[in-house]
Amino acid sequence: MIATSGSLRETAESVARQIVGVDHTSARSLIWTPLTFPSGSFVGVRLTNGGGTYSLSDMAMSYEETRNVRAQRAFNRHAPKLAEESGVDFDKRSFLLSGIEREQLPGAVITLANCALSAVTLAVHKQSVLDAKESERRLFERLQRLFGHAEEHRIITGASGTDWDVDASVMVHGRQVLFEAVGSSKQSIYAAVAKYHDIARLPEAPVRIASVSKREELGSMLGVLSQAASVIEATTPDDTVMRLVAA
Repeated sequence: MIATSGSLRETAESVARQIVGVDHTSARSLIWTPLTFPSGSFVGVRLTNGGGTYSLSDMAMSYEETRNVRAQRAFNRHAPKLAEESGVDFDKRSFLLSGIEREQLPGAVITLANCALSAVTLAVHKQSVLDAKESERRLFERLQRLFGHAEEHRIITGASGTDWDVDASVMVHGRQVLFEAVGSSKQSIYAAVAKYHDIARLPEAPVRIASVSKREELGSMLGVLSQAASVIEATTPDDTVMRLVAA
């Protein structure tokens, strides 16, 4: 059955209402946009009436998003520049717009929401890079202490012919053991899984170990990572690591 133009409009309007939400109080309205922060929460914009014109704010939601993942310092470095480039005000915690005419509101809401999302995404990315480097450093120092030698960033060619950069490698009783520092983000986990699955298909596959900060931070993704490697934590006892290496 071919939909009529009327039913198509009704469908489109129904979809739009599900994508965008609005919460009201007597003093303000909160518009939930379809944009999502890296955490999965929606980007919201507060709308208040300033007596003829309107004011918008993200109510420091973007700052709180970065604070929850220890990325607020990166956020505070990059947010002012992003605000300036977008024509948005920034007061150290919130993105703001004021003096907005009614007909300008749709564009203003989109601009502010996009600015808030860009700032959070950039800050979280910068922090994840720093965290990854720190995790690699600590892992390498531990391997040096345990084995007296370790090779950083060893290139391993997988069964597919792809060259993979593995964080660290040690030789134990003539067998190669690989270590990868893996973050809690899905991107970091998927990257490690793809790398290790390809290497596991080699005729004489090295032992594969993934080092994470805390298992519980991975949630259900721990099971995905465990299919590709033995998973250790930064606090895993040395003797446990040695047993995995010798297995």
